[in-house]
Amino acid sequence: MPGTMTAAPRAPARPRYLALALIALDLLLIGARVLRYRPFFAQPGALAYLLAPVALFLAYVGLVLAITTRMTPRWASALRTGTGLGLITGALWVINLYGETFTNLNGALGLLSTAPFLLGGFALWGVAGFLGARRTGALGPGILAAVWCALLCVLLTVTYGFLLLHTSLPQLEHNLLDDPDWLHSGWGDLRAFALANTLFAGCTHLLAAPLIGLLVGASGGVCGLASASRGRRRAPAARRIVDG
Repeated sequence: MPGTMTAAPRAPARPRYLALALIALDLLLIGARVLRYRPFFAQPGALAYLLAPVALFLAYVGLVLAITTRMTPRWASALRTGTGLGLITGALWVINLYGETFTNLNGALGLLSTAPFLLGGFALWGVAGFLGARRTGALGPGILAAVWCALLCVLLTVTYGFLLLHTSLPQLEHNLLDDPDWLHSGWGDLRAFALANTLFAGCTHLLAAPLIGLLVGASGGVCGLASASRGRRRAPAARRIVDG
């Protein structure tokens, strides 16, 4: 009816709640592990290793809310695409982290065992950008799909990594015995260093994932727009053939 107001689409609740739940769980895992090992705070610079991931998770809360608060039909579609592929790539990266932690493969064999999972994740982030742009006919939703995909992927990965601090800390310590960073760190407590090393690794992943998602999402989105454009050009030609 004329003059009828059309309600804006609501943000899909499940993706938002999933991301926020993972962030809350990560903060809980970090706090509980560090508080259970007070000698951590006696090491030089230990507080910075603790505060850095906390600050990044708070920034992620803002990012999640910014992405999911105001929705258009195109953005809602992109968010669904990013969520599905984010869960898949998160599983790939968790498998990779498990292999890195428990198989102790080095050199070319270690690279061959991890590269398919890492690079496969990056490729699927690009696929999210491609699908998001192709389905909506706009580059922005494609980039959104890829960034959201990367965000969920890295949250799942670091959650597993912080869970290992509670379940497999001796293994993490063992993996660092010959690590040059440990040998030159000046720290006298290997367990505290293992905690700091995991927190630092989480920070690097949290920082890099959205940026890489932005880049591969833009590339995939451009390809998706090109594919959609070719499809639109072919449709009239096909109709003319049928009508003729």
